Amino acid sequence: MRTIIDGWGRIRRATMAVADEGGVVLRRFRSGAVEIRYRPNSVKPMAVLRAVELLENCKRVVLVPGFSDRDGALISDCRAAIERLTRLTSQVQSARSCDFRSRRHGPGAAVADAAFAPVYTVWRAAHGRKTRTLLEALREASCDRYLEVAPREGAAKLVMAAIGHGYSLYGNGWKSVAVGGLFEDMPDFEYACWAAQAYREAFHTAQPIFEDVAATVRLRQAGPLLLEYRRVILPIGGSGHPTLLLGATLQQSVTPLSLAAIDEPGDILQ
Repeated sequence: MRTIIDGWGRIRRATMAVADEGGVVLRRFRSGAVEIRYRPNSVKPMAVLRAVELLENCKRVVLVPGFSDRDGALISDCRAAIERLTRLTSQVQSARSCDFRSRRHGPGAAVADAAFAPVYTVWRAAHGRKTRTLLEALREASCDRYLEVAPREGAAKLVMAAIGHGYSLYGNGWKSVAVGGLFEDMPDFEYACWAAQAYREAFHTAQPIFEDVAATVRLRQAGPLLLEYRRVILPIGGSGHPTLLLGATLQQSVTPLSLAAIDEPGDILQ
């Protein structure tokens, strides 16, 4: 069975949606496998989000980045397929793809990590609930650099529900109006779009994310800044999709990359 998703995330019958509107072709086989065909350089974000929704609970996924079978890749794990789909699309489309890099750690490695383990342990003990103990652990580990992000419309929208006081680079004025707004509404829009991908992945997989990040953020008042940090994203909620995503920066260094940068660059949302 073949499903055509257009650039707005709508199910369509016309195959022209793929070429003309940045859509995706999804095909299901009797074996249970799902094939995804898309053009990484032109596929639209809403089409990717809808495809990710349809990929959930699939045990075998064939990703074809283009329309040549030689480019296909069989991926057994649904979460790995979602991560590869979103990562490749972002890398191809962003002119600043070299500015953002991350290295993922699995849960097994997180348990043995001195920074991640305390937070991971408390999250597991909370059984999907946002407890006072969990928030206190996040605040302590991150020096109050933590976020509460509410996914809406299948995570097509990520709404900022709370921002820890440890984030200071954008200023308290911006922070006061950011709550209730979208995650991507930051001064460096491309960085925000890249950072948001991991939150959407955590929503669709309902699994925590642990990673090391190196990102170059470009701000008018500070110039380019190299951020190196360790990020954790924890899904909160019962069965099904998370109703809240907790993000935190456990360690961070900020290095100005231009002489015009301010002396004390502070902290930025991750």
